[in-house]
Amino acid sequence: MSCGNWVFGFVLVAFFPGLAVPAFADILADPTLQLWLKADVGVLDSSGRAPGETGFDATEIATWQDQSGNSHNVTQTMSSKMPDYVTSVVNGQPALRFSGAENLINASYNPALGFTIFSVVKSSDAASIRGWFGGGDSKIAFGQQGTGTSYGTSASSFWAWAPNQYSTFGEANSLDTGWHAHAYVIPSVSESDWTWYLNGTLTGNADLITGTPQAYNEGIVVGAARSGSEYWRGDIAEILLFQKSLNSTELDEVGAYLNQKYDVTWDNVVPEPHVWTMVSVALVGLGLLYRRLCRRVCLSSPAIGSTPVDFQK
Repeated sequence: MSCGNWVFGFVLVAFFPGLAVPAFADILADPTLQLWLKADVGVLDSSGRAPGETGFDATEIATWQDQSGNSHNVTQTMSSKMPDYVTSVVNGQPALRFSGAENLINASYNPALGFTIFSVVKSSDAASIRGWFGGGDSKIAFGQQGTGTSYGTSASSFWAWAPNQYSTFGEANSLDTGWHAHAYVIPSVSESDWTWYLNGTLTGNADLITGTPQAYNEGIVVGAARSGSEYWRGDIAEILLFQKSLNSTELDEVGAYLNQKYDVTWDNVVPEPHVWTMVSVALVGLGLLYRRLCRRVCLSSPAIGSTPVDFQK
């Protein structure tokens, strides 16, 4: 092996993605990840069939299974309120499609205040007030403001809201019908600063107008701001909820995952290299160097019975 080949081998190991541990692997295994809904797994129709199974009905999605390991599944028993399953709508990935009358509910899961929620969503109606996640009445909801203003938001913008306790996010006319990755950091009761990241950019940071948000106590709803109103019209590909306020590094790690999977824009999509990946690369490099040195010694050493070699020449 020539010196050039050794260097090439080391560089190949260092930069070949298949040999690296994804930098976002740790955050996705974090025990504070309490809800993880993704349309590429855990989607069941009203008969309990998954996509690809014989008889699967893509027009009646009754269950979206939680992948966090906490069994916080969201379900729907009324066929008229079941969303559709659509394939290859964002970077080859599937999503659930809501047409303005459907939702999925978990009546017993109540996230505590002090959480971070991510979503990959697409609106097909930029003119109305609609929510993609919420709880019962008077609970925090996430969605969009169409034309006009309400909830303290500007026209045609995204929002996070609770009655009389809302934060203004984004700029007027920031709402469109494209795919976006959102991250909302909702602090605990003792704090007052909400932050919103749109495609990795800090877009909103504001205090509550009054009081403190009411904790969830009636469960959660996906596809609406609350159980019976302001239904989402558009697609939802993934939702992740962490029961803590993520720091900037953790936010970017989740963003890197969403960017890789959905090809949605996220600033700082390349976090610091995983420490164990760096160690592994260094060990492989040392191994290759050791092999090269051994090869030199073997080629230089005399065979048994042969004329000794003078290594001082």
